[in-house]
Amino acid sequence: MSEIDILDKLNVLERRINELQRMEHTSTVARWTDYSATSTIVGWSSFTTKKIYYARIGNLVFVGIDLAGTSNFIHTTFTTPYNAYGSGLVTRFIYRARDNSGSYVIAFGAVTISSDIVNLYPDLSGGNWINNGTKECAGQFWYWCA
Repeated sequence: MSEIDILDKLNVLERRINELQRMEHTSTVARWTDYSATSTIVGWSSFTTKKIYYARIGNLVFVGIDLAGTSNFIHTTFTTPYNAYGSGLVTRFIYRARDNSGSYVIAFGAVTISSDIVNLYPDLSGGNWINNGTKECAGQFWYWCA
């Protein structure tokens, strides 16, 4: 192997190392972005706490929510900035909920396929919220975006 061949291979290796370092940097650094003012939120007439944050790494979206206030509708939804991947994969998650000043319970939510809409349910069996009193939802989840 000549000196030129060795230098060429070292240059290729250096470029690959630089590429991997760039990929590592962009894939591990995600900044949380406040989406509270932009999201379309259904189910509350007013808020005592209104926090929706997201961070995106590639096609993976992380979402954190903390929503509380006066309930005015039996359904509860909010939007995220990216449509969920439409492969037929439904993303369900659990979070903490409280309906009409009752006890805190474990509840589930679902990201709508090929949409930016997230549905929040009052408990693990689904169903409807009480459309008055207080309503609270807090938790984190992730989904694949298109």
